[in-house]
Amino acid sequence: MVPARLLTRLDRAAAGPAPVLLITAPAGSGKTALTAAWTEHLSRTRPGTRTLRIPGERAPEFLRHRNIHRLCDESRYGDTVLVIDDAHRLVTEDAIGTVEQFLHTAPPRLITVLTARRPPSLSWHTLTSAARLTRFVAADLALDRTGAAELAADAGCPLAAAELTSVHNLTWGWPTLVRLCATYLDTHHEYRSAALTMLEHAPRPLAEFLAGEVLPALEDTERDVLASTRRLDEFTPDLADALTGGRASAALERLEHAGFPLRRHLRDGILHYSYPPLVRGHLIHTARPVADAVWIDPPPVSVPPPPCAEPRSFPASQAPDRPTDPPATRRIEPSAPAMPRSRPAFDGAPSPNETVTAQTEHTTDDVPPDEALRIWCRTHPSATVLPHLLAAPDRAQLIEFLSEHAVRLVLDANGPALFGPLEDARSPLLDDPALTLLYTADALVRGAHLPPVPNPPRRTSRIVDTPRLAALESAVTADLAIHADTATLRALPLPAHPPFTGHAAIDYYAELSLATAHALRGDTALGERGLRRARALAEAMGAPRLRLRAQIRLALIAALAGRRSAARERAAHAMELAVRSGLTGTADHARAVAIRALCAPRPAGAPHGAETPEHAETLQRGDPDRRAETSEQAGIAQRCEATRDTEATRQSDPTRDRAATRDRAATGTPKPIGEP
Repeated sequence: MVPARLLTRLDRAAAGPAPVLLITAPAGSGKTALTAAWTEHLSRTRPGTRTLRIPGERAPEFLRHRNIHRLCDESRYGDTVLVIDDAHRLVTEDAIGTVEQFLHTAPPRLITVLTARRPPSLSWHTLTSAARLTRFVAADLALDRTGAAELAADAGCPLAAAELTSVHNLTWGWPTLVRLCATYLDTHHEYRSAALTMLEHAPRPLAEFLAGEVLPALEDTERDVLASTRRLDEFTPDLADALTGGRASAALERLEHAGFPLRRHLRDGILHYSYPPLVRGHLIHTARPVADAVWIDPPPVSVPPPPCAEPRSFPASQAPDRPTDPPATRRIEPSAPAMPRSRPAFDGAPSPNETVTAQTEHTTDDVPPDEALRIWCRTHPSATVLPHLLAAPDRAQLIEFLSEHAVRLVLDANGPALFGPLEDARSPLLDDPALTLLYTADALVRGAHLPPVPNPPRRTSRIVDTPRLAALESAVTADLAIHADTATLRALPLPAHPPFTGHAAIDYYAELSLATAHALRGDTALGERGLRRARALAEAMGAPRLRLRAQIRLALIAALAGRRSAARERAAHAMELAVRSGLTGTADHARAVAIRALCAPRPAGAPHGAETPEHAETLQRGDPDRRAETSEQAGIAQRCEATRDTEATRQSDPTRDRAATRDRAATGTPKPIGEP
């Protein structure tokens, strides 16, 4: 089952004088199968090639007592391939020195291949600088979908198309795991679909392989990193550091050096790591730090007192030296005792009253892991950490994270990343009125189908306090009216300015929605002032996408007011923001391009409203979603034109406002949002 591309790479790596091929990967990655297939391939393509295969523990003795130069000279018609299996067993200084001296004096016609679960401590940099070393890791040995299907069929357990997709996604083409998954499905053929679901939890055959062959070959810190990030589909190095007390970055480098199947990719300019889901599933069910716990809903979040507030006076019955629990403290009732850590306890453990200062590679501060994770959550508006917070028995950090970042995640078009883990965990927080409002905001931001907006039965939120919940509700209401018809927008009572809550994302959303609604109702001056405040809030948050959105709406308001030159300049500035922030090709960038094209100078003699060549090219080049978004801009413009005459009539007849006030008093209609 060795792909031809690997054989070609090995041939190319063995073309130079005295080449050294280092193949490092975990157990079951196909190292032995690869070397066997390649030596057989060499016997056909290079007649006269001889192969010597020795185990790693016997390599020093073999190299001291056998004259490799004489063996190479005897092979006059071909090369000699020396395969050292299990080179990770070279641990003593004498063994390492013998192999290292041999590699530096190897004859030109000798091809040395070392296979290991992690590379031995040799001076690899000298071989690399001499262009003699070629490395192969687990990612190079992984099977693609075709190879996985052939391997399963060769084992007598062919996989259907859907099964092959699931198995390959779970194993990332790890050969032994692919074979074990196929065998497990064939063994449980009576309930094959249920067995396919059970693969996510690493059933016994796979768990025994991972626990007996793969994880013991790792160092303690490497296992700690994998166990700490087991619930995360992907993670950043600083998040892993927060979960492990600063030990993750060095451990990740060692895992990569050992050839462990780690994937790296950049998203928004930030490096993310991930590893096979099947390994994560095994760790989830074996490295659980505590058993399932029951947690009690906290009371509603209250506004903290100002710093200058007078200290509270405690009743005489309450002991002054016993602190009281904060309102959001959860009482955890574990249903089973906690499992012990895999690392053995060390002698001379300090008492609970003593302080232990942890010295790590990246920090020397005495910061507890929980506090380090809390600090990370406060400073990183990323939904990557949500699965870990949802699995923790103490939900204080989860509620704190949602309170701080849920609104911004939705406005950044990351609503699926926010709601997906919450729905998978069936979190009771989904019934929170703040998240109910954010469901609607997410649909509006992403242009998805609007879900029905129920009236939340609970008006108190565990995520935000009452003033912030009211501001969020007013922002969502105004945003819904913007996307509705003109009559709905005109009938909505609006305050001149939204109340300030101190929550940057909520204040931004309120300013953006209410300012846009004012502009569409004809008050462009009030709308521009609100959008400038929203842009300033986005800049203070360091949110380029939100700043771009406010700038685009400023350009749209100028276009609706007939100031084509100002609209064109603002749209060009928005396009520059998109380029600098790496947002080119997004929906917001497409809106800026469309507005700039719509406001471009028209050729002489062109009828009013005719498309410029740049605008036509933009519509042809864009995808259907972007063309729909451009149509949305035109629809907003039409609604603004329809409301402009009505607004002018209202301003010319001030008696209409007094009549409307009398009508509200007679019918009981509520006052506009934000009025006392």
